[in-house]
Amino acid sequence: LLDAIPPGVRVMLVKTDMQGFDFIAFRGAGLAVQRAEFVMNEVWSGGAKSYKGVSNSYEDDWAPHMQRIGFAEIHKPAHRGT
Repeated sequence: LLDAIPPGVRVMLVKTDMQGFDFIAFRGAGLAVQRAEFVMNEVWSGGAKSYKGVSNSYEDDWAPHMQRIGFAEIHKPAHRGT
């Protein structure tokens, strides 16, 4: 989807809510996500498990990936128990 936006158009926010598949989709977008100034996603934290067969962990997936592609954390998610 980001590839459909002309290069000169500013992308302020990329937001996903894909029932646990957020990280897979986001990672699959490659470096195109670097066009966004902010990213907002539904993630799991504190060892909580997402949907079966899906990895969407803040600590294991999101934080390392986002740092690797140049994003800085501005808000750490709150852990909500089940």
